[in-house]
Amino acid sequence: VQLFPSVFFGVFCEATQPLKAEMLGQLFTINFSEQEEKLNKETPVVTFWRHLLLECEVGRSSISLQDILHFATGADKLPAAGLSPPPSISFLHHPASSQVRLEEQNEKKVEWWVEALFPQSKPVSNNLILPVTSTYKAFKSSMEQAISHHVHLLPLDA
Repeated sequence: VQLFPSVFFGVFCEATQPLKAEMLGQLFTINFSEQEEKLNKETPVVTFWRHLLLECEVGRSSISLQDILHFATGADKLPAAGLSPPPSISFLHHPASSQVRLEEQNEKKVEWWVEALFPQSKPVSNNLILPVTSTYKAFKSSMEQAISHHVHLLPLDA
């Protein structure tokens, strides 16, 4: 390491490549549901996810790729040695009762329904939980709102 520091620079120091949509997309392992009904709803969400990454890369979103990385993993930039554990994506489905009008639900179900509208993250396990939505517009809106709130409005130590 001391004789050839330039060879080891990329391993131990800052990554030389800027974060790209393709790179971030490949970083996450997608954990699909085993139930066919859920899987059929998750497949379009993966397309929405990849499209959002591309929009973030070219500046067509109010959030950046770095914001997404920070939200999902807590890291401000991609470490040269990678993330441990490897980042993963899972899905947050609306409960069957969410089809019922909100006024008819009890408080606990309403809270769960509202949480299901937005992505969630578990930075300790590098897990990003994507909301299952039927349109890209709804997906993008929920992702931008939650990530902007988390990254820009909450203190760094929160």
